[in-house]
Amino acid sequence: MAASLIDHFAGIGDPRVERNRLYPLMDILLLVVCATLSGAEGWEAMEEFGKEKLDWLRQFAPFANGIPSHDRIADVISRLNPKAFQRAFLSWTQAVAEATEGDIVALDGKTSRGSRDHRAPQAPGVV
Repeated sequence: MAASLIDHFAGIGDPRVERNRLYPLMDILLLVVCATLSGAEGWEAMEEFGKEKLDWLRQFAPFANGIPSHDRIADVISRLNPKAFQRAFLSWTQAVAEATEGDIVALDGKTSRGSRDHRAPQAPGVV
């Protein structure tokens, strides 16, 4: 199974009418997933992420009309079928886990910046 986000999300239906599709659904989905995984919290942060990382994002999708506004992102995402999005996301994460044979390192940005409990006797992330 390929770990391409675009392949896994291709089956999600676009809720918009054809004449209102200035930004392709795949561009928006790619932006939202990448921004969220990069720590963006909220629609405005996703828009800002897209503007800052546009050249990088264009390696994966054309973004021919640039980055949509935060209002457009919110409108499109709020109209998606949540079950279809969940299935696509789970399918993609499972494919990534298979492709990397489970060798994924999760980084906690707060811990790396030193905002952990310094009184705790254990190392960060140890439960």
